[in-house]
Amino acid sequence: MSRWFPTPQYHIFFDMGAGSTVAALVKFEDVVVKEKYGKNKTVTSLEVLGIGYDPVLGGQAFDVELQALLEEEFTNLKKSQIVQPIGSNLKAKAKLLKEANRVKEILSANTETFASIENVHEDLDFRVKVLRSDFEARCTHLFDRVTTPIHKVLEHANVNLNDVNSLVLVGGGGRIPKIQEILKELLGEDKIAKNINADEAAVLGAGFRAASISRQFRVREFKIKDINVHPIEILYESEPSVDNNRKLSRTTIFNEKSSLGSKKLMTFKRKTDFNFNAEYSSNETGNTKLSQCSVTGIRKPYLNMDRKKK
Repeated sequence: MSRWFPTPQYHIFFDMGAGSTVAALVKFEDVVVKEKYGKNKTVTSLEVLGIGYDPVLGGQAFDVELQALLEEEFTNLKKSQIVQPIGSNLKAKAKLLKEANRVKEILSANTETFASIENVHEDLDFRVKVLRSDFEARCTHLFDRVTTPIHKVLEHANVNLNDVNSLVLVGGGGRIPKIQEILKELLGEDKIAKNINADEAAVLGAGFRAASISRQFRVREFKIKDINVHPIEILYESEPSVDNNRKLSRTTIFNEKSSLGSKKLMTFKRKTDFNFNAEYSSNETGNTKLSQCSVTGIRKPYLNMDRKKK
């Protein structure tokens, strides 16, 4: 609300949630807006330059690795007492996963703790010491992927790492000490933003944005330009030919850097009813289908025109 940016600043928001990790590179700068009446004014602009992400790297991935570690420890401690392996007991695995999440949070502030579950499997209790070093060794392959979204977003936005002013940690996954250590090695400790509460800032930012959109409040003007993360295509079949063959056509209406909120007009030359799909063209999204639409009632006007001609 009170800051100005006479020179552009680049900040990365590193958001590691439960299921995925997203790095967004944002540019803050002051821009001059031309008014229809009166003098021009200077406002702050926020522009998203690029997005880098890992769709399956998140807090849950670390929970699953810690769950497997606890399962191995239980098997080693109780192998002479168990009849069926604990992996065959889904209820027991659910208990281990819940305990793994709790242990992971404690290890973010402590170097060791105890995992403890009553009646976890075949009426057996389980208690074992878990070291942060063992947890980190178990998750080495996950930690190797932490910086990938950052490299992707810098490549996407064509910005050099040295030009980044700060990295803001968002999401619970960023509280893992090893992840913070990796990010410090990449950007330097002085560029890891510690001057804001990420959770509080997200809430206040959403409230400020809502107030700026509403006509009931008068707040400082703040321009925001967000971009589309994945290319979006329209898929449709051509008008049936004499032999009833149809050709599938793809038309890209939004590329991966299109501004959100922009509109596109697409013309279909048809004489019969048809369907078309809107889909992501990127294979990284997993589920690519966005929507399916049906256009009906086209044939009737053409029939009426044919009758009038006759």
